[in-house]
Order: sequence, then C-alpha cells, then structure tokens
Amino acid sequence: MKRKSDLGLYDTVNPAIPGFLIFTFEKIRKIQFSELLQDHNLNEIGFDPNIAFYLDRLGDFESTKDLNLHRANRVRNLAKHYAICELFYTNKMTSKIESEIKQASYDYVLIAEVEDIVKSFHNARLKFTRITGNGTFCKIKDVAKILAIHKEHYLWEEMGVLTHG
Repeated sequence: MKRKSDLGLYDTVNPAIPGFLIFTFEKIRKIQFSELLQDHNLNEIGFDPNIAFYLDRLGDFESTKDLNLHRANRVRNLAKHYAICELFYTNKMTSKIESEIKQASYDYVLIAEVEDIVKSFHNARLKFTRITGNGTFCKIKDVAKILAIHKEHYLWEEMGVLTHG
C-alpha cells in the first residue's frame, strides 16, 4: 500500500506558490494599571494585544481593590522581555505593502522570500507555537531561534532591532 505522500496528491492539491513571509515583532508596551480596569471585550475591533498580555497573566479582577499591585508590577517587569509577533504572507512584495510595514512602526521586521508560502507559513506558525507555547507573544531572546532558518536561507529584507529592557 502506498503512503499518501507517495501518491503525489500533495503536489497536485497544494502546488508550491512562491512568495514572502513577513515576521513582525513589537515590544509589549508599558501600560497604566488604570487601562486594565476598563471593559475589554475580546471581540472588540480595537482589541489591544498589550492589554491581553497583562490580563492573561493577572487573571480576573473587577475593581482597583481586586488588582494585586505587586503581581501587576511583576507582570509589567516581565513584559519588558516579551514581544507581540504577527506573521503575514503575500505572493508578491509591493511598494504599498512595504510602505504599510514601515508606517506600522514595528520594532523588528524580517521579510523572507520562500518557494512555497503556504507550506512555509504553516511550518513557521508551528515552530513559533512550539517555542512560545502560544500564538501571539514570544520572549525577545527566542526571536533569533524562531527566525534562524528564514534569516539564514531566505532573508529578503530586515528592518529594526529588537532588544529587551
């Protein structure tokens, strides 16, 4: 019996499409504790991943007297070592895309030119999740590990610097 991979189905159904992966990183910002007390609807259009970072680590509280300030300060210090990561892909790099990336003011961006954007995107997302344990936040010290293969073999452009502290 032939294995699925030997049948050529993957090549027929999922043809390699060349393109670009865009890895963006933005340091978690220092937030005011009063921001945590606002109503944060996760489905809201203005969802702020910075606040989500804090709320994920602080748990539930309803008022200022429920907010553990000691723990909140620890999370604030922890946030200095984390970044928000977003992964995008496109089949061609246009000046409009480059302009939008620059206007977004990310702390660090790596653009990799790959032979198969779907497969590369899937593999990059799996590696990111395996290293970070989630799909949004990563330790700044892990960024080099996450990007190693793309930086070494597929680098197209790199912008900015990402340091903690």
